Parts: sequence; structure tokens; C-alpha cells
Amino acid sequence: MAQGDGEQMVGVLMSGWGRGAVLALGMLLLAPAWADEQFTFSVPYAANLDMDPARLAALLAASEVQVELNYEPLLAIPGWTGRMGYCAHTRFHVCIKKNWHSVVLDGAALQRSGDSLSVSMPKHRWFGVMPYRINRTVRITLPPVWPGDLPGNIDIYDISQGRGQQPAVDMHLPAPYVAVGVYRLDASPADASTATPYTVPPCDATLELGPQGRPQVHPAYQAAANEEWLRRLTDSPWWAAQIPGVRNETLAGLPPALASSAPGSQVLRVALSRGDTYTHIRARLPGLPGGSCPGTTAYEFSWLNGRLMAASQTANPDLDGPDQCPLGTVTQEALWWQGKLVSYTGPRVAGGDVTEWTQWKLDAPACLGQMDPTVPDVSGLEQAASQWWQYNQQAVVAPVVEKK
Repeated sequence: MAQGDGEQMVGVLMSGWGRGAVLALGMLLLAPAWADEQFTFSVPYAANLDMDPARLAALLAASEVQVELNYEPLLAIPGWTGRMGYCAHTRFHVCIKKNWHSVVLDGAALQRSGDSLSVSMPKHRWFGVMPYRINRTVRITLPPVWPGDLPGNIDIYDISQGRGQQPAVDMHLPAPYVAVGVYRLDASPADASTATPYTVPPCDATLELGPQGRPQVHPAYQAAANEEWLRRLTDSPWWAAQIPGVRNETLAGLPPALASSAPGSQVLRVALSRGDTYTHIRARLPGLPGGSCPGTTAYEFSWLNGRLMAASQTANPDLDGPDQCPLGTVTQEALWWQGKLVSYTGPRVAGGDVTEWTQWKLDAPACLGQMDPTVPDVSGLEQAASQWWQYNQQAVVAPVVEKK
């Protein structure tokens, strides 16, 4: 390339940057006012163990809490404020994508009050000589709830939905904690006192509005969180030992109806009383239900304050068993809340296809989809749970055998 050509190319690039700067300035003059808005995140619903208002306030007030805002340039210029990228919605699948700038706020930049935190959020910011406007995405980072866990992130993808209402979001806390957060966006702190309705996404698998119009989680979600936590405690005696009041034990014997399966069986129990009483039993028995086929059967049962909360039965047959025996693993799982069946997964009839059923869909016919509304028969799981609960009340802890 000749020297003159090179100078001409540089001139073209410089003129392009100059036009970009002028255009950005023009867009800035036409942009909305630069006044701050107030973003507020609050937690109207939280449950399980020690997640009371005081614990929740301490969680939101922790020094590790951060709010990450994202800003995008008013003008995307390749190599400066933008980049070439793949966009499926364009004709040639090539477009200019904007380069975001993130701003992380913590400490004194966050105003805290009880179960809420708020931040003053500028609509526009300067990064270099380019003005940037607020992007709709916000991430809130909370400290770990359990020792050794990772921080929890709450991602909000469109804060503009918080104008005039309070959309609910699942806080994705580690089991057994469950909590629902809501956010709002106000033009000024004075507007934050205006009452606005709570909203939840339609047919959401986690969130719902309670009788008083306040957000909460589906009972099936809460029961599942409890069961997941109890199973994790059963999986790890070490972790169970780190939590005050948790007992992780190996039990001796079996329910009378299953006494013939004693050789080769194992029964574990996790129990905890902290306001509520949680009990979980895991059993591994040789043979399939009925005792006529080889294999193994696994049971998991959870009770909350003596009420059945979760039950599962997994029959895992031996592949080389007799022809009349099943060949594939069959699992049935059900959840209850306050004595009412709220979820089931498994075959409706022996040998049938696996199906899923949840009570919350039955309460919202528009959300049924392909789900069969017929309430499944879980009497077999309930009878098995009754046997194991009676056994639990009289069970003896097996002596510890030291390994040589």
C-alpha cells in the first residue's frame, strides 16, 4: 500500500471516530434526564430453620453483599464501544454488539432497612468520552448461607418491569432455605413508599401468590427443599456433624414386615429439632418388593413434625434375574405438605410410563399442559411410610463397629 493510501485510510478511520463522537454527543443531548432512580430489593417471604426476619436482615446487611449494575454505550462503534458478533435475528447473522461496563456497588453505597436494600442508580454514566445508559440487568450477590458454600447470585434480567409493580424472583437459597425476593424501580426515594402490587410469572414452577396476594413458593418446592437438605445430610455424616443438633445414625433391624430382608440391609437416620422436628430415613434392602425377584430396593422417607413429607421407592432388579422379573429400574417419588399430596413422579400403574403430577398445576388449569389431572394413587408409598415411621419410633441405634 502506498504511503498516500495509508494516510487516506487513517483519515477515514479518524473521521469515522470523529463522526461517532459527534453522534454520541447528539444522542446524549437527546437522551432522557440523567436523574437517578432508586432500585429496591426486599424479601417478603422466607422460611425454614433459622431464616427468621432477624437472620434475613443480617444476611442482607452483610459486608459481602454486592449489587452489580451494567451499562451499555449509546453508540456501538467496532473496536471501541462495540464488536462484531453473531446475531440470529439478523439477515446475515452478523451485527455490532455493544460492550458493557459493569459497576459493582457495596458497603455504604447500599442502603439497608430490615428485610430490604436499595441503591441509587444513575440512568447514565460516562466511561471515557462515551456516555453509557443503564442496562436492564442487575445481579445481587449474597454471602454464603452455609459455611463453605459459594456466594449466591440473584439475577434480574429486566428491572424496568419493577416500575409500578413488584415482580417476584426465586432467591435460589441452598436447601432447606426458601425465600422470595421482589424488586421495584422508583423515580425518587419518595415514590418508594407508594403501594404497588406483587406479580409472579404465569405458570411459574416455583412462585405463586398466597391468599393475601403476597408472593410465596409452591408447597411442592418447599417440601422438595426440605427433602434435598435431609438427603444431603444423610449423604455426608461429616457435614451433618458440623450443624448443631443434627444426629446422623445407623439403625439396627427392620420393620417387622421386612424382617426377612435383614441380611445385607442398611438403615440410616438423620434427625434434627430446631423449632420444627425433621426426620429422614434411608434404607437399602436386598430383593425387590414382594421378595420374588433378585435385586435391591431403596427407600427414602422424610417427616416434618411427624407428618409425612416425602417418600420414594426405587426397585433396581438384577439383569440376570428370571424372565418374569422386571428388567429396568422403577422409581416412585411423592411429596406432601401439611398432609396433602402436592407432587408425584413415577408410573401410574405397574409397568406404565413415568408421569409427573403437581398440585399447583391442578389449581391453575391454564398451566396443566399435557399433565393428566387425575390424582395418582400413592397408597403404596403411604403404607410403606407408615411401617417405617412405626419402626423409627422404636428403632435402636446400631453399635459402632471399629475398622481394624
